[in-house]
Amino acid sequence: MSQAEKAIYCDTPISLGYDMNHYSLNGLRMFNAAARHLSFSASAAELNVSQAAVSQQIRRLEHQLNVKLFVRESGRVTLTAAGKELAGATDAALSRINKAFSKITQTDVSGNLTISTLSSFATKWLIPRVAQFESAHPSISLSIHTSEYKVDFSTSGIDGAIRLGAKEDAELCTEPLFRDTMCLVALPERAHSIGTDIENLYNHPLLVDGTPNLSEQMIDLTSLATNKAIDALELDRSKLMIEKHSSSATVVLSALANKGVALTRFSLCMDDVKAGKLDIILNFTLSADMEYSMVYPRENSQCEKLKAFRVWLRRELAMSPSIWNMFP
Repeated sequence: MSQAEKAIYCDTPISLGYDMNHYSLNGLRMFNAAARHLSFSASAAELNVSQAAVSQQIRRLEHQLNVKLFVRESGRVTLTAAGKELAGATDAALSRINKAFSKITQTDVSGNLTISTLSSFATKWLIPRVAQFESAHPSISLSIHTSEYKVDFSTSGIDGAIRLGAKEDAELCTEPLFRDTMCLVALPERAHSIGTDIENLYNHPLLVDGTPNLSEQMIDLTSLATNKAIDALELDRSKLMIEKHSSSATVVLSALANKGVALTRFSLCMDDVKAGKLDIILNFTLSADMEYSMVYPRENSQCEKLKAFRVWLRRELAMSPSIWNMFP
C-alpha cells in the first residue's frame, strides 16, 4: 500500500450512518471469518475460497469505509479498534441471519444442505456414498465442505459437521457415531511377501500421516494413534522406513499405488479391503482413541433435511464392513 493510500485510512469508530446497500454481505462474511481467525488463510479455508479473494474483499471494505480494519505486520494480522467494533456487530448480525434461515427452512425436507468433515473422511468414505443419499433424497442438494478447523455454525452457513474428537458444547448437539480402528494394509502381493513375520515390516516403507490432526482439546490424534500402534506392534523405530504424508487419504492412496504399507484408520480403507484391493497385514488392529461424532447447532435439531442426513448416515455406517469380518 502506498503512502498516499495509507493516508486515507483512519483508525476511528465506524459511523452508523452508512447505507448498507453499498456493502457486500459476502464481503462482511469474509471480514467476520478473518476477524475470528486473525488469519486470512484460515478464513479462506473455512469459506472454501482463495486467500486472495479474502484479502481483496477486506481491502474493498476498508476502502469503502475509509477505515483501517486490520494491522498487517510480520506475516500476521490484528484487529484495529474499528475492526473489533465491526467484528462484534457482524458476529451478532450473521448469527441472527443464520438462525432465521434455519427456522424458516427446518420444516422442509428439501433444499440445500451443507455438511463439513475432514478431507480424508470425505475422500475415502463420504463422497463415494453421496450418490446413494441423493438417490434416496432427490429434493435435497447436498454439499460437502472439507476443513480441519472447528466450524463456526453462526456464520459459515454449514448445517452439520462430522468430526473427530469433538468437544462437548452447550450450544451444540454432539452425537457419537463410531470409534475408529488403526490397521496395517497393503496390496495383496506385498501383504503376501510380508506374511506373518513382523520383522518383514522393516523391509517395506511404512506410510503414515505426518500432518497434525488436532482435536478440539488440542490433542494431536494422528500422532497419538500412530505412536500407539507402533508401540503395540513392538517395532524398533530406528529400523523402520517411515514415510510421512500430508493427509490420511494420501496414505491409503499411496498403499493402493504399491508405495508401501499403510498404517491408517480402518474407516479410510474399509471399502478397498472389502473390494480386495488391500489386505490387512498380520491381522493387526488396534482400537484408536478417535471417535467420530455428528455435531450441529441445537436450533438445527428439528431441521428435517439434517434429520434425513443423520438417519441415512447411521444406516450407511451400520451397513459398512466391520473390521472383524475382514479376517478368514
